[in-house]
Amino acid sequence: IRLTSGTGMNTEYVAKSAPDNVWRVGKAQFDCPGVWTVTVIVRLSNGRTLSLDGPLVIETKLPPRKG
Repeated sequence: IRLTSGTGMNTEYVAKSAPDNVWRVGKAQFDCPGVWTVTVIVRLSNGRTLSLDGPLVIETKLPPRKG
């Protein structure tokens, strides 16, 4: 897993397979608010790489609740 901040800083985490067949990543740290890009990089058994990415918005405080 790669986290990229809006300033371009990258941090990578290694996912490990758990006994329940779920892949888990250690505690990710976001050192500043903003729009981050989360990239999941999968190394396949045939040597190829699959990459999926998308935005993640980190806010400094929660918006007011409605209702």
